[in-house]
Amino acid sequence: MLTRNEVRSPITGTTNVELVDEISAEVAISNYRTEYDIDVSDYFSGLKTIKIYKCNDTGYRFYYPFELAGRSDLYEKLQSISWYYSLRYEHQVAEKYIKPTDSVLEVGCGFGYFLEKLQKNGISCVGLEFNEEAVKNGISRALNISKQDLIEHTAINPEAYDIVCSFQVVEHVAQPYDFIKASVDALKPGGLLIIGVPNNNPYLFRKDKYHTLNLPPHHMGLWDKLSLANMGKHLNLEIEEILVEPLQDWEIEQYIKISINSSILKIILLFFTSKIRPLRVRLMFRNFFRLKFDGRNILAIYKKP
Repeated sequence: MLTRNEVRSPITGTTNVELVDEISAEVAISNYRTEYDIDVSDYFSGLKTIKIYKCNDTGYRFYYPFELAGRSDLYEKLQSISWYYSLRYEHQVAEKYIKPTDSVLEVGCGFGYFLEKLQKNGISCVGLEFNEEAVKNGISRALNISKQDLIEHTAINPEAYDIVCSFQVVEHVAQPYDFIKASVDALKPGGLLIIGVPNNNPYLFRKDKYHTLNLPPHHMGLWDKLSLANMGKHLNLEIEEILVEPLQDWEIEQYIKISINSSILKIILLFFTSKIRPLRVRLMFRNFFRLKFDGRNILAIYKKP
């Protein structure tokens, strides 16, 4: 393993990074086993802690060592979760940026639900996916999905697409600069890069840093609005928009629960969320939280010059 002074930012490649936190490997292993019945202990062999560094040039936080990134068999196990490959907020927003004449590449397309939606609207689209079972599923539904590395695909198809998108993918990648650079290289000049990632805003990360699927080997990076903006600047992209998903009702209760340290706060939570309280009171409470806290996902839209 590299020493602290040799650890390099996976965005800028410089050693201008700092150690900001450490996570117990034992707790991570236990969480995966308890919540998902998945044994990830081989990923953490010889490790007591997982380090979290911050790139001081961009604000991007990342787990270390980089070798912790999940393999395809991990995703084959997770695909049984009903919501794992579902359509989300970011798909709905991204669709508004896609014109009928556009050619689209989706990287990490899962079962291809977004591609299927685009294809039904007559849009030319291609998907890349490493999960072999997901690829077979997509092909069986007449979708153009292949198990191919993005960098390899871009080398064969440079500047071929009007839109390149990835949703809930970049946070899994240990070396995101290479991934994003290849995505940009696949775009035509003036094309759009659309990236959806979990929102690791400071509040949520500080309060819920052991959220299982936000840990290695599932996730390798912790994105937020600032790091997404700085990453775009580093690649000389024009930032069109960075949008945060509104906080959902179930998230409001989760925010409160992970914050509760006293019986008084528990009583307040019970008071405001109880179904016996007037609807107007509960709506006021929810609106307060939506104003104060961001939702769990971010969508960044960039234009290639």
